[in-house]
Amino acid sequence: DGQAVTCEDFRQCMVDANRSSSDEGGAEGQQRMRRRGAEMVACEAFGRWYSQAGTPTLTVKILQQAGAKRTGSVAVELRQETAPTAGQPSKLPVLIPVAVGFLDGATGSPRRVRLAASSPRPGGSGFLETVVLPLAEAEARYELELEEEELEEEDPEASDRKVVASVLRGWSAPVRLVVADQGPSELALLMRFDRDAFNKFEASSRLARWAIEDEMKSTGAEGGAEGG
Repeated sequence: DGQAVTCEDFRQCMVDANRSSSDEGGAEGQQRMRRRGAEMVACEAFGRWYSQAGTPTLTVKILQQAGAKRTGSVAVELRQETAPTAGQPSKLPVLIPVAVGFLDGATGSPRRVRLAASSPRPGGSGFLETVVLPLAEAEARYELELEEEELEEEDPEASDRKVVASVLRGWSAPVRLVVADQGPSELALLMRFDRDAFNKFEASSRLARWAIEDEMKSTGAEGGAEGG
């Protein structure tokens, strides 16, 4: 409308756009009230991107149920932390949309998932290759259901295969990412098979950095042995 606006005006627009009605009574009304409470927390956390300095560090841990090749569940634990800066020794959580997908750990094929009913914000009934998990507090845990996978023939090692997480697809949030227990083999699989161009590039960069650091450690160890 040609008017000059502030960051607070933009934040309020997000609040208004995501406000849900809570007039209904009964179970449906209570569910809407809980949803509205979560939306208000998310909007407040979103506004902190404009009031807090520093870049959050997002730590992601994937916990897979044993024997979840054809069906099963995956738990995603999220934690955020922002280091103190000048004038802001304590930081509050910001809203971080975490776009995540999964690949078969053996074949690299995409595994579709959906939010389980026990998750903080359960989704619909459809399975998707990428789901967005909002993190508006310091920590959160989401339970995801893996879609049943049809195999052409029985694989005796199927129950031992794991899924590999592709986190922050499309650079869904400007944060520093740490994925626990994701080593060179998982990075190589993401670099080769991930359909998300951003994470394919990130996996290749992280794998190259790991190779360089590993070579430097080996060279340093050999040099120390020779010097001794």
